[in-house]
Amino acid sequence: MTCNFDLTVRRVLKALRGIDCYLLVAPTKGINVWCAACGGHFTENQIISVLKTSGIADIVDHRTLIIPPLSAAGVDRKSIRDKTGWNGIFGPVDCKDLPAFIKDHHKTERMRRVTFPLNARLEIAIMWASSISIIAGVVLAIGWRHLLLPMLILIWAMSFTLFIFLFQIPGKINLLKAFKVGILYAILILLLEFVRGDLSVKSVIGGILAPLALSLVMGIDMAGSTPLFKTDLHKGEELYLNRDLCDGCAICWDICPKRCFKIDAEEHKVAIVAPEECERCSACVKQCPRNALELREIRGVLSNLINSIKR
Repeated sequence: MTCNFDLTVRRVLKALRGIDCYLLVAPTKGINVWCAACGGHFTENQIISVLKTSGIADIVDHRTLIIPPLSAAGVDRKSIRDKTGWNGIFGPVDCKDLPAFIKDHHKTERMRRVTFPLNARLEIAIMWASSISIIAGVVLAIGWRHLLLPMLILIWAMSFTLFIFLFQIPGKINLLKAFKVGILYAILILLLEFVRGDLSVKSVIGGILAPLALSLVMGIDMAGSTPLFKTDLHKGEELYLNRDLCDGCAICWDICPKRCFKIDAEEHKVAIVAPEECERCSACVKQCPRNALELREIRGVLSNLINSIKR
């Protein structure tokens, strides 16, 4: 099962080439798996609909469905099983690992974790640069043609700088990382204007505002570029584990994209070992069969004291 994001479908088909299987495509309004699941467009309802309308149950003699693990935030597997009889299992994060997973029925640690390698970052850089260039090009071509080439150079340079050196740029908030790139290019532009002897008020204002505006555009939707970045879906909340309810099934560990969990082999339970890495995607909360996980609102010391007195 995958979503109907065109790029995803084509890459999954490529990964499955030569394998005797069927690929079901859920209608997610053309949105990728991660964004669609977190946004409510890739849920058990879409999967159930495809299972019932495709006629797949009449073609195969089993009831096992491989689901993208990044859809865990939106898909209720129990509901799928109860309503269709199909057993959904979460496959590898990267579709290129599907052949090995189908062959061995086993996921390695690498198959479970999300990465953002250089080739993927270059793709995102090209995507941002291309889309912004089209918009800026149309606007500047109308009345400011002399700025068209410098602006295009700035757009592509900033986009590649941000994503190539994303993990080297200091800071944890990715919008601020983009803003730092904007500041860097603002300084470079002002230095260039100074060397040219054209440091007018207009050039100073333009040299500062243009890169800062571009950094804001590139950085504000960073959460949609890769699952490595935090979502604002549950902003102001923290993950809580009730170890008394945990039975050690480790589904949370299996689907967490950021290695927030660790399996405690002695107690046969899981433990949250990297809470600062939690993206608040709520996938583990939704998938936990014992309801041992929840996202709790982060309260200040005074609020906690008042609530304790009330109780």
